[in-house]
Amino acid sequence: MSANKAVPIPEHTRAPDHVKNCKHTGIMYDMLVNLASKPEVKTVIEIGSTNGLGSTKALREGLEKNPNFPDVRLFCIEAVAQMFNILLKTRAPYMKCYRVCSTPPKDNYTNKEIDRFFRVDWPKAPFVTPQKKQQDPTWHIRERDRYNAYFIKENLPLDGVALIKNNNKVTDFDLALVDGGTYSGRADVASVYGAKYLVLDDIHTLKCTWSFQELMADPKYKCIMHYPCTTAHFGYAAFERVDG
Repeated sequence: MSANKAVPIPEHTRAPDHVKNCKHTGIMYDMLVNLASKPEVKTVIEIGSTNGLGSTKALREGLEKNPNFPDVRLFCIEAVAQMFNILLKTRAPYMKCYRVCSTPPKDNYTNKEIDRFFRVDWPKAPFVTPQKKQQDPTWHIRERDRYNAYFIKENLPLDGVALIKNNNKVTDFDLALVDGGTYSGRADVASVYGAKYLVLDDIHTLKCTWSFQELMADPKYKCIMHYPCTTAHFGYAAFERVDG
């Protein structure tokens, strides 16, 4: 794998996304609170928790309003040590935090897929995006490999969602939020497919564009919320599984 030849990423703490009352992400915050509070929700997974001060807070707020509380479980995935260490300091008793790679790097977007997205899909996007810089395929391929090199250097488990399912005897989560790495979006969605509620962030980027399109056409799911791309955010969406 070319990842182990790349220079690993420097660690840093990203600002939490989806903050309460934010003009652009507050709608997602409120939606996560609402979904996590539903009585049919007891097991929740968040791929990409950062430091626990963004969407994690929304999920916790909802779960603590849930009629099943405290018999609920929130599984948080964050691979970067600096953010994970902050997440650990804020965790609640019903939370389990995992410093793992959500899905195997071999399942990341390929060079050809990255090239296709930024040369074909991205230029056709019918909106003004918040970021016009660094949308070069070569740059993204290098970044993918840098992140994978970091996972390997840190000796992280490389199939985190499967590990969480196995260790906690979970078949399908009741609620899953996919907000992890740019290059693992499709694999991350596949790993939690079957969740009663499935929430995708950055649906107009390489991360989740194709998964968003596939779920919109999937008869097993219906879209219950779609916030489009704006000049400040790449959009997000929520889906509910159609039973029967």
